[in-house]
Amino acid sequence: MAKTNRIVKDLDHAIKIYGGPRKFAQSFEYTSTEFIVRWHQFGVPAGARLGLFMGLVERGYIPHPRLLYGVTSWRTVLGVGWVLKRRAK
Repeated sequence: MAKTNRIVKDLDHAIKIYGGPRKFAQSFEYTSTEFIVRWHQFGVPAGARLGLFMGLVERGYIPHPRLLYGVTSWRTVLGVGWVLKRRAK
């Protein structure tokens, strides 16, 4: 079982893990940190979800589905829930 302090539930925690706003922006090839405000307002864009997921995993953390998709459980993510339900049978 994963330690709960390794689960990343919000964007601020993810930014801290990356080493701050500048390093976070560089990781996603942005020249400024202004995009962070939009990510806070509207969530992580679809094109950046996999990158954020993989970046956190590479750093030894587990992203919570709320951070990436705004849902409370992986079972409610389209595709993932179907696979988990099939596996349970």
